[in-house]
Amino acid sequence: MLPGLGSGSINARPMNQYQIVSQVRHLRYVCFVRDEYTHEALTALMQSLQQYWGGRYTPIIPVPATGISPGYVALLQHYDPDYVLCGPGVDVEAVKQLRCFSPVGYFDLNEKGYSKELRGVYALHLLTQFTPGLPVLVASGLDQVTSPLLPFYKLNFGLVSAAAFDEEITRSYRQVALTAENFASINQLLHEQPSILHSDLVRQNLHTVVLRTSVYQPYNVTELIVAKDRSATADLLYYWNRQLYECRSLLYCTVEELRELGRDRYFGAVLHNMSAYDQPIEVVSFSLNEAEVDVLLTDVLRPIARHRAFRYRAIAEFPLAIMDASGHLPHKSSESPTTQTLISDSGLIQLPMPSFSKNLHYYPQQWAVDLEISQRTDDYRNRLLFPLTTNCGSIVKGRKGRVRPGRDLSVLVASQGNEPAAVTVELPSFPQLLRQLIATPVLHGQATRTRFVDQRPHDDSNRLSAFLSIFNQDFALVREFFDDKFWVDVFEELCRSEALAGDAIGFEELVRRCQAALSQAGIKLSKATAINGGNLRQSLRRTVQELCGYGVLLPGFKLKCPRCSSIFWHPLNGAAQTVPCSGCLRDFSFPVEQPFAYKLNSVIKNSMFQSRFMRDGNLTVIRTLVSLHEQAHQSFGYSPQLNLYDSYRLGLNSAELDIIGLVDGQLIIGEAKHSGSAFMANDLKPLRSLVEAAKIICPDRLILACYEDSNSELAQAKTTVLDLFGHWAYQPVVTTLLLPDPSYFYLRGHRYFLD
Repeated sequence: MLPGLGSGSINARPMNQYQIVSQVRHLRYVCFVRDEYTHEALTALMQSLQQYWGGRYTPIIPVPATGISPGYVALLQHYDPDYVLCGPGVDVEAVKQLRCFSPVGYFDLNEKGYSKELRGVYALHLLTQFTPGLPVLVASGLDQVTSPLLPFYKLNFGLVSAAAFDEEITRSYRQVALTAENFASINQLLHEQPSILHSDLVRQNLHTVVLRTSVYQPYNVTELIVAKDRSATADLLYYWNRQLYECRSLLYCTVEELRELGRDRYFGAVLHNMSAYDQPIEVVSFSLNEAEVDVLLTDVLRPIARHRAFRYRAIAEFPLAIMDASGHLPHKSSESPTTQTLISDSGLIQLPMPSFSKNLHYYPQQWAVDLEISQRTDDYRNRLLFPLTTNCGSIVKGRKGRVRPGRDLSVLVASQGNEPAAVTVELPSFPQLLRQLIATPVLHGQATRTRFVDQRPHDDSNRLSAFLSIFNQDFALVREFFDDKFWVDVFEELCRSEALAGDAIGFEELVRRCQAALSQAGIKLSKATAINGGNLRQSLRRTVQELCGYGVLLPGFKLKCPRCSSIFWHPLNGAAQTVPCSGCLRDFSFPVEQPFAYKLNSVIKNSMFQSRFMRDGNLTVIRTLVSLHEQAHQSFGYSPQLNLYDSYRLGLNSAELDIIGLVDGQLIIGEAKHSGSAFMANDLKPLRSLVEAAKIICPDRLILACYEDSNSELAQAKTTVLDLFGHWAYQPVVTTLLLPDPSYFYLRGHRYFLD
């Protein structure tokens, strides 16, 4: 069995110990803008982003009238933003339907490149990542600069006018002052006094992916992106998003700015310092053709070159094709994970501070903390993973957060002076979590109240719970016996036999049946091997004893009344010197040396058959849960069948869920029938009800399971479900499961022959 979040029972869990690993990281954003978003707004957005830790690695996605390009959709698959910002005219619903993200929410980005949700940790705090004493470029009075090159330096070098606290942050570093008076000599300053720049800081201590292209190109390439003028935003977007891939450095300018820069011989020295000695500087442009770029190479760049070659590079298509997930450059975060322990399902933990600064109180800072929660007992350590519709605030109390696509939690933290923030964590049992997932699922950061105000088990649910309790919630054990044709045949015979006291079987009869099964499977008994009669009897005796220990088989005696000849089964715990006859009701003496006879527990029996010739769907549900359990690698939870209600007062359920499972954080609901034809009954009522519930609950997967599928009804049922969903935006993955027939595969195993 793979224990997990609320696994094995609809009842409350026993007290457990939990280990919580927390790690600080920068906030992550993704921005969407329409084609008509202006150059000025884009540069303002970019300058705002790169003021913050990690902000330079924020994708800015263009949204043309024809929709987001496949290349950008592929790129977005690798990002996990905390916030999604959408500019004017962007269809937020279309962005949501990409289903790439699980953010705190979707927020507005105005026409000037500003959003009130844009925040983080001010990049100057990352100075501690560098050796103390290194020079830091500190700019002041830039609002007095009239140079047309000011936007170039603000964008490419992250220049911001210094506030009072900038000097406080940089106090232990040698400051190189850039002012309105010496701005004209900025290239000489950058060349002769190499300093830590704001643009250097935003590339430190990353906690994001840096992509590699599927077609090899040097990782240390330097690119100069040249735009025809400020009306060409394709070059600007390329400059920004190109940083998402491996590269050494990037610069962006317009033709006018480049010609102005070319008048300064120190600009060639700056380019020299920014590039690798063994790589040419590549000049890229989407708004200029090769001939126009060659003119700039000849007239501007090559005359100021300092032992560097320049070459034009055509980009056929952007975004660049991405290597698969194993090719990502690992993040460079220097934040060490912090491990804390809870000795119960609830308690206090400390949310850690960023390690690189103890002085985050100059103005409000904000960062994220990723949490990995594991359940620990003497026997196992198991991850707790959550569906995307989980309300994070109900687990980490009072904190805005989300469930990441990997199904772990993230919470957002605002600076609390210099001390870690203490928060209460309450880990729900699976029934508690399920109640929230059904009644108030979180969709795109917003909790939505559904019409399902109540959920209750019913008779089938109670039988299922009792069935699994008999097997100690051990799904692997259930699989062993109910995939084994010998034991399934025995159980079915005990359910369906019309013989007198036919629901009981003796040990010798079990041996005879097993010998017949071995013969049918082509397995011969031989005294020369371990597969012999004595070993078989000994192993079967141990297996019967095990089944009796679980309560699957109930030991007793098959007795015959000497007066009325009634044959009946009498339980072991009722044995005495005299036995009351169930026929004539008179006592008679207990027979001497009466052999045991084993009866099937009525819970098992009633889960297999409603009557001698009518199958019960409970076993289909149980074996489906067994299959889901086998798919789980880290965590598993389940609930027996539930009735869902629109009203507390009305007694009629509005929906019923047969299958409810949590597999590695994925919520799965479904319908289980013994025969595939039952899916189509009552004008598709089972499927219509399931799809209606799925549209409200928004599970990750929907499963249809059955035992018998004589005319491909299971495939037809899946097609019908897909048709019922239609073009619904949040359709779950629809899967089918045809439960395998029991086989004689286990007949050579330890339950029949001990080694």
